[in-house]
Amino acid sequence: IKIKDIYREIDEKMSIYLKENNIGCSSCCGGCCCNSTTVEVSPIDLIPLALSLINSEKEILDKINQNLDKPCMFWIGQKCTVYENRAILCRMFGVCSVYNKEHKESISICEYINKKELSNYPPNIVDYSSKITNLVPSWDSRTRPFNESLKYAIEKILNSVSYEL
Repeated sequence: IKIKDIYREIDEKMSIYLKENNIGCSSCCGGCCCNSTTVEVSPIDLIPLALSLINSEKEILDKINQNLDKPCMFWIGQKCTVYENRAILCRMFGVCSVYNKEHKESISICEYINKKELSNYPPNIVDYSSKITNLVPSWDSRTRPFNESLKYAIEKILNSVSYEL
């Protein structure tokens, strides 16, 4: 199993859930990337994005270092410029299930989405994050600000490649 397979599964399940419950977001309601002061993700979740950037962007680490103070350097002009490789948090933002302090499942829903009665629990973000973390157990899986996690992922990949040379 690969991270992209997990992404596909999330996208399929989220699409079905959102349609079943008639949930949708406006193009930029202001509740997520637009106004967030921090977007925290695991570096492991950014491996596909890191690989694509290593292959296509010159001086990517310099660009990241220049943007460490921003929530996400890829939120440009009110849209995600790396949508295909976006993190789990971005794929599931708006509505997902999480585990509360008592380890019971509960729904996390964006304040801008109508709080109507939902038909069932949406996909669980913690379960999917665990699936991805388990793919690369040797990596530090702690969440950090997006740009910092991306820098970690790129450096880790580049360091592993240099050892193989």
